[in-house]
Amino acid sequence: MSEDAQPIPSVIHARSQTIVISKHENKQTICSNMQNSAQTGSLIKARIGNGF
Repeated sequence: MSEDAQPIPSVIHARSQTIVISKHENKQTICSNMQNSAQTGSLIKARIGNGF
C-alpha cells in the first residue's frame, strides 16, 4: 500500500508546479494573445453562434 501512495503526492506536486508555470506564462501570453483572441473569438462565434 505504501508503494502505491508514494507516486500520488509526487504527481500532485508536479501538477502544482505546472500550474504556477502556466499562470506565469499566461501573464505574458495574455497580452500577446489579445490581438489573436479578437480574431479567434470571431471564428468561435461564427462556428458556435449565439451559444458562445
